[in-house]
Amino acid sequence: MSSLGISSSAQLPEDDSRSRAADRLSKQLANIGNGGGSPGLSLQDSLINKLKGDEAQGAVDPLAGMPDADKWGLKGMRTLMNNHPDYHALVVGMDPNSLGLDIQSPDPISTQIYSLFDDNLPKPTVHASKFRLPDCYNVTNVQAIETKTASFNEETLFWIFYSCPADIKQQMAAQELHGRNWRWHRKLQIWLTKDEQMAPQMLGPSHERGWYIVWDASHWQKERREITLHYSDLETAVNSGAVGA
Repeated sequence: MSSLGISSSAQLPEDDSRSRAADRLSKQLANIGNGGGSPGLSLQDSLINKLKGDEAQGAVDPLAGMPDADKWGLKGMRTLMNNHPDYHALVVGMDPNSLGLDIQSPDPISTQIYSLFDDNLPKPTVHASKFRLPDCYNVTNVQAIETKTASFNEETLFWIFYSCPADIKQQMAAQELHGRNWRWHRKLQIWLTKDEQMAPQMLGPSHERGWYIVWDASHWQKERREITLHYSDLETAVNSGAVGA
């Protein structure tokens, strides 16, 4: 009972202030309608001046005195929803169905509205059939990539290899890298070549250990690694679909 009494008494001053404000506005409207307003001003102009005067005095913050943590959180939002109906639409929004819009229809709501906040009308759509690209923009003398592969540097070849999976361009890049003494390691899934400054140590007829130049695709750079290399792990012949699989 005490909680109900406190909440009811807390709302009384707010109700009284609203009633007094409504009475003052009614008296002012009656005064304006009886000719008591400023000479030469219509009823609409007088109302506009009244609203401007109220704005000049400053709007009352309904959450004044509330800590920022509550004011901008769920507690402040709940206070606005429950105690200030004027802010209800700003908090929870509006149901489009209440505006007479058929939300369930698959057709566009409007064919004319572009944006409620844009004063400029949208430009008409240019259909592809009505647009013609000038001939000067068409490049027709581009050589086939097969004739240019040999002139690419190694980084370009690696880019083609990793960015064109299951493509003929990947196969051409692999063949060119193979011709430049790079080998594909099938287990490590890397490209490597011998370091010319250090000869590897033979460990047997089928494997060796030494330093090799490896292309690190994750950091996109060459680096030296010490590897125990088994010859059977290398892709010695570049066949279609074998490398990078």
